Amino acid sequence: MFVTNYCGWVKFGGAEVQAQQTAYYLEKLGVIVEWFGPKTTAEELKRVDLVHFFGAYDYYYHFLDILQEYKKPYVVSTIFFRKDKPFRTFTFRLFRILFFKILKSHLVEKRIQDLINGSSFYLPNSQNEVKSLRQLYNLNEEKIRIIPNGVESRFIWATPELFLSKTGLKEDFCLYVGRIERRKNTLLLIKICAKLNIPLVIIGQSVEPDFFQMCLKAAGPNVKFLPMVSHDDPLLASAYAAAKLFILPSWYETPGISALEAALAGANIAITKYGGTEEYFGDSAIYLNPYSTRSVESAIIRGLSQPKDGRARTKILPFTWEEVAKKTLGVYQETLNSLKI
Repeated sequence: MFVTNYCGWVKFGGAEVQAQQTAYYLEKLGVIVEWFGPKTTAEELKRVDLVHFFGAYDYYYHFLDILQEYKKPYVVSTIFFRKDKPFRTFTFRLFRILFFKILKSHLVEKRIQDLINGSSFYLPNSQNEVKSLRQLYNLNEEKIRIIPNGVESRFIWATPELFLSKTGLKEDFCLYVGRIERRKNTLLLIKICAKLNIPLVIIGQSVEPDFFQMCLKAAGPNVKFLPMVSHDDPLLASAYAAAKLFILPSWYETPGISALEAALAGANIAITKYGGTEEYFGDSAIYLNPYSTRSVESAIIRGLSQPKDGRARTKILPFTWEEVAKKTLGVYQETLNSLKI
């Protein structure tokens, strides 16, 4: 049974894509996937073999007693990264550790630690995520199973014609796809493209209304906002193929499913250096510091000046959802086999 963020399907993002695609390809392998919801009954929960949590959220804590009562094992896709700036890391970590020890029974971190402790395995997306988890939580190294984020192989066949014909754009533009929110650093991206008069297309959903108004105010005629496109809509794949540069200047990414899709479609990639992105893109992407205007500006200029050579596509090809599902099923089998010992 899959359990996801309680409001994730309203503020749809990468974690929801991860759960959705993992379920789809697990079912192709013969796994029956059920989804936990407000109408899930005790009888339905008793029938499942195990539970898979997406995201290490503290409110899952209330579910743990029920799983223990029904003797149901569970695994956790942690989807966890630190948000603080690098130069704050030590001070922040020291403060959190001290505060954690003083008020541990009342903290969110205590509940997340309990969630981690009780899981059969935890499934981070990268070694960098493991490092971030270790900064706040005690981990049993034997329970770590890295399951990468995935991408649908169909994006490799995307062509630019549909998107260009519908928008009237030329191919030398920057593309951003994702939530329009502070963590994604969208405002800085808009300001830089406005300053340089670089065409920028933003496809996404506003989840912070005040921040979105700031983005609209900063945008000039060179910035084109498009509503969120359905993930299955051919227009999305065509947008990736049409863009000269796909950019994610986020504070961190895990590593950004939209960037994986854009890479398969052939776009140049400029992406934050925080959050395990280098483990996926290697030397095929331009890495930027999201806290530096100069760094983001340089990444945009460099990405638009380079030809589209498909290097990122080659790097990303191994990270398909088919492979993710196989690895995930392996963890399920390992979990269930351990109960028989």
